[in-house]
This record gives sequence, structure tokens and C-alpha cells, in this order.
Amino acid sequence: MKSPTFSLVSILVATWFASAADAQAPRTAESCVVTPVKTGLAADAPAVSIVVEHGRIARIVPATDPLPPAMRVVDGKSQLAVPAFVDAATWGACATPEPKIDQDLPADMRADVQIDMRAANRKGVEPAFRAAAAFDFDASKQKAWRESGFGVVLAAPHGQILGGTSALAVTRDAAPRDAILAPDVFAHAAFAATGQGYPSTLMGYTAQLRQLFLDAQQHDELASRALAGRPGPRPAFDPELDALGPVVRRERRVACEAQLARDIERWLSLGDELGFDPVIVGGREAFKWADALARKRIPVILTLDWGDEPDDPKLEKKKVEKPDAAAEAAKRFVYQEPLGVREAKRAQWEERRDCAKVLAEKGVVFAFGTGAASASDLLGKVRKQVEAGLPRDLALRALTAGSAELLGAPRLGVLEAGRDADFALWTADPFAKDARVATVFVDGYDYAFDLAAKAPLEGKPDEGVDTSGAWRVEYVSSDMPIPPSTLELAMKPDGEVTGTLNALDPTTQAPVSGAVEGKVAQKHMRLKTSLTLPQFVIELAYDGELVDDAWKGTVTMKGPFGEQTAEFTGKKTPR
Repeated sequence: MKSPTFSLVSILVATWFASAADAQAPRTAESCVVTPVKTGLAADAPAVSIVVEHGRIARIVPATDPLPPAMRVVDGKSQLAVPAFVDAATWGACATPEPKIDQDLPADMRADVQIDMRAANRKGVEPAFRAAAAFDFDASKQKAWRESGFGVVLAAPHGQILGGTSALAVTRDAAPRDAILAPDVFAHAAFAATGQGYPSTLMGYTAQLRQLFLDAQQHDELASRALAGRPGPRPAFDPELDALGPVVRRERRVACEAQLARDIERWLSLGDELGFDPVIVGGREAFKWADALARKRIPVILTLDWGDEPDDPKLEKKKVEKPDAAAEAAKRFVYQEPLGVREAKRAQWEERRDCAKVLAEKGVVFAFGTGAASASDLLGKVRKQVEAGLPRDLALRALTAGSAELLGAPRLGVLEAGRDADFALWTADPFAKDARVATVFVDGYDYAFDLAAKAPLEGKPDEGVDTSGAWRVEYVSSDMPIPPSTLELAMKPDGEVTGTLNALDPTTQAPVSGAVEGKVAQKHMRLKTSLTLPQFVIELAYDGELVDDAWKGTVTMKGPFGEQTAEFTGKKTPR
């Protein structure tokens, strides 16, 4: 019998029909004073007051100073004030269209062999596309980023040879005209293109790119000659080549998608050959080219796509107090890869995890971006890097001031007078596992969160509660039906839960799975997992009450598409 699976198509479609009523009505950023708060981690860090006026930080003064008269007071509860995080590249804030391929006369099939390339075969080429014109960051997406402390995102085109320019925008509830800070930040490139026909291989993508830059250089020269009144051919009316002008004049960087070392090498070579300044986006194996990146002063936006974490063979498994004899017997018949293979996989994963640390040691400028993932997924992985040895100050800078400087936004990323009022109040160090955002300020607008709803579960499971086994979970959504799914869980006596969620890729129908972890306290169970797909990463958080062999509650789904919630009912199946 075929196992029920979790359909992700329904999640994406459901977000398209999300009600606009969920968005807050426009409001005015009121001047306020946030007090008392701390700006340092030390136990004796002094308490201060942050005065916000007209969307800016007017001043930061000791909390003992008299409060300004007739000004709203926000209780800071002595929480930690940190500059709002900056997402240096997300693909979930605009939809990249497929370029119009034929922008010249079609080739004459009766003519002799062509001796040159077509003048305007534009498959995979649309540098004139602007993310600012297609900005799509609705209330659910804005909220998901704010909940993780992010105040600014770079909405980037994705998946084309030259996909257009990115836009820098804030995460507050606002129309695009008010949210966008900078409409054209980087030109974006990739070794990829949608549509039929040439080019469809790496060699073709590279040839297309070379020809396009030659055309853009000639077009720019003809335009400058015409502007100066000098003789020569008339430049064509070609918005795509016009849009490449700032790139060929090295006035705008090209953000180049590259995860593997060989692709990073190709972009470095093409930058030298064609005369443009690259920024590497992805950078999974950037550590292999750290010396060259440092020498050429090429920054990296790390999307932290490391793949699933393999078990560490060096760590001894903890012994279970009361081992399940049947489970132990079943393990003997499960194939396990040789020790050398498992060690090599773990070492490769750790190299990718520690990439930022290597780049920092070599002096490479880097920032963090979500790419196809969510804000909470990115923050969770930055925490893993800090736990593994990445200096906290470097991690924080890569999320704040360093990212803002790279994106050309000098008023962001620093908590000081004169800067934009973009900061968050945290219950603890943001890189601590249990840290949560209490309030976030974006453009001076404040958004408070219900900390009680997100408080970690405390205590042990009630007597007789054991969630180990297989669960069939059915969903109820107000937007559209979601097919049932299955969970395989194992619970320890202290309530710690691990397991697996099995699912299908919505496009290829290939099986995918995600590791599950969570906690049971009394008769309450919370679980979280993530599924890594070729297109994006989706996170799922289950929260529900246990009654006998039933489990009922809500599941929250997050990804580049925003946040979606559905009710669920789980039923434990017999062994």
C-alpha cells in the first residue's frame, strides 16, 4: 500500500489566495522612546533609552535620563537591542519571468550557413527586468522575516543567464512604493535559462554571456558617440543592452549564482575576461577559492545551503535506558555505509558549514542571504556556525552592518544616532538557541510578538504518554484541502522526540524526507522539520495536544512564499 505523502503544491497555491484582510491597515510611525534596553551582552551592560523620531534613531541616552515629554513609551523590559538583520539575497520577494527570446528577425532557413550569431536571441537574457517593478512581499512574508529579526531584504531575480536587477526593501507592512529603499542594486546572473532551444548547456550559457557583453560594449560605445555628435552607426533601440551599460562601465556589480568551486572559478575568469565585477551568491564551496576572492576583493553572499547534516561517526550514540528489543533486532538488518564513507560525508558537510570561518580568516567580505530558504532557516544555520567556532561578532556583522555596506545602504545595520530606526529587541543573544524576538522596529514602525505562544515546552511527558511510532496526519485548511502525511517518531523518556517526515517533490514527484525533532511535555507535543527541494526550502512547525493515540493542533509552513497555517489531526497507527 502506498504511503500517504505531504503535497507542497497545495501550500504554494494556497498562499496565492491568502486574504488581503490579514495585512494591517496603514499607520503612521509615531515618535517614541524605547526603555530600558541593553546594547551589550555583559551582565553589567548599562541600560539605555533609544529615542525614535521620524523613522530615525534620534539619540541613545542612559535609561536614568528624564524621558522626553509627550512621547509614547515602549517598555524595553531590559531586553537586548540589536540592529535589524539584513537578508542579502532572497528569491521569494519577486517572480522572475521567462525572457522573450526572439527580439530580432527570425533566421532565414533557406539561406546559406550563418557565419555569425543572431543579433538578439535572448533566451535567458533580460537585464532590463527590475525586481522593484515586480516586487511581491505580502503581509505573510513580511511577518515571517520580522519574526526572525530581519528588517530589510534584497529581492533578487533568479535562474536566468542575466535575470535583471535586484531591489532593496524593508519588511514593514507597506506598499512597494514605500517599502523599496533602492530599486537597482545588483545585476543577477546564473548558469541557467528557462525555455526551449539554444542555449541549454553550460557551454551555450557561457557563449551567450560572452556575445551579450560584446554587444553591450559596442552598444554603449555607439550610444556615447551618438551623444557626442560623432559619426557612426545609429545605436539600436534595445532596453536590454541599455540596462547592461552600468555593468560594462563597472558601475554596477554582477551577483553570480555559484555553489560549487568550479562555477566560482568560471565566474572569476569571466569577470576578468568580460570586464565586470562579480559578487558570488551561494558560495557553498567558496572556501576553496578564498585566497583568490580575497586578492580580487570579491565579496560572497552565503545562502548556507549545506544539504542534510549527516551523523558524526566520531560521536558515540547515547544508550537508551530501556532499549526496545524489537527495534534493536531490526537495526541489524538495516544497511549502513562503510565507516570511511560516512566519515568522508561528515567531513565534506563540516567544510561547507565552516566556509564563513575560512573566508573570515582570509579576509573575504561576506554576508548572509536566504536564497530559496526562509529567514528562520537562515538564522538557525548562522547559529550552527557560531556554535562551530565562527566568531559571534563576525556573524552579527555579516547579518547587519557588513550586509548593509555591501548592498549600498549605509544608514542600516548599526545602532546609533542618525541611523534608520531598524532594530530588534531580543530576549537573549540572537545566536542562543532559545533567543526570541520580542519587538522589531522597521522604519520606526514597531511590531510586538506574543512570546508566551513561542515559549519552549517545560517538563516531562505524563505517565503513559509515548509518541513513538507511525502517525497519519490529516489537515484542514480554509484555503484548499491538503492531502494527509505520515510521521515516523521516536520519543525518549525525557520527552525529546526525533523522527522523519516523508514527502514528494511537487514538481518531480520524487520522494523527499526531512528530519524531525521536537519535545513532549505533559500532553503537549511540538515538532519541527524542513524539506529541501531543488526550488526552495520549506519549514514545518507542528503544535498540538495529545489525547490517547490522537494528536490535534496547528501546523505552520514557512518558505520563500511566506507563512501559511492549517489545522491538523494526527492518529497513531498500531505497530
